[in-house]
Formats: sequence, C-alpha cells, structure tokens
Amino acid sequence: MKINLLLNNKNLLNTHTNIDPFADGSDDRICGNVTDFLDSQGNEICCDGEVEELIAHEIIEYFSPGQVDYILNVWVKKLSLNGTLVISAVDFEEVARGIIFGNLNRAEQLNEMLHGKQEEAWQQKKTVFSLNILVGMLETRGLKILKKINENFRCIIVAQRV
Repeated sequence: MKINLLLNNKNLLNTHTNIDPFADGSDDRICGNVTDFLDSQGNEICCDGEVEELIAHEIIEYFSPGQVDYILNVWVKKLSLNGTLVISAVDFEEVARGIIFGNLNRAEQLNEMLHGKQEEAWQQKKTVFSLNILVGMLETRGLKILKKINENFRCIIVAQRV
C-alpha cells in the first residue's frame, strides 16, 4: 500500500491512497486522520508494517512539537520493512539564509512559509524544522536516510525503514 497524506489540497496521486481530514467526497481522497490513519468512522485505513511508501509533504509543521514525536512514531510503525517515508517541510535555516542574502524579502511570503496561511485555525503552522533536525529525528527512529534535498526553501527527505 502507498499513502499520500494531504491537508485540504488537491495534490492527489493516482498511484497512492490519498488521505485528507478535509476530504468531502468530491474526488479520490479518503476522509481520514493523517496522524493515526483512521477514517471518518474510526476504522483503521492500514495496518502496522503495511505501507510501502508514505508521502507527507508539508504536513508535519502543522502539529505542535509535542505531537510531532508521536506522529513520527506512528508513521514509522506503519512502514513495511524497506518501506520509504518521503517527508518535506519548510527549512527554517534556508529561510534565514534567504533573508540574510536578500533572496527572500517579501513579508507575506515569509510569513506564510513559516506560519501558514492562517485563513482557518488549522492552517497555522506550529513547528519549524531544518533539514538537519528532520534527518536527526528520522535517524533516531531507525530510518536510513536515502536522499536529502534542499529546494526553494524546503527540505525533502527520503528515508527507509530497515
């Protein structure tokens, strides 16, 4: 099973099960919890060790630091042996470099990158990360880092459960 986690966006992958707590039935998204993999009725979407690939692009920042450890533990537990986790986040260190070197100077852009859109309560980012912080958090959980990318003020990490 391959899972793509979403937070009210339309970045659907037809090769994956798309889970989004804001799914309304108008497309291929399953209305479910991105932290515990439960559907809207409380049924488990996948079992532990069943997920070959889990994609979580810019999801983790929307949870408090206390929730992040729990969420990462659940995500790792869902991965099969040799399963991969693709996780991305805005890279705070790259944003700081962008400000210092003048590559990022629009206050609105900076605010949205670090804090979210904030049009709705759930759109407020609660945690910031850097590539090195996320790598450390994944390695601590026994994942092998396969790829690290910094691109457009974001970090992307591909890690494997070994």
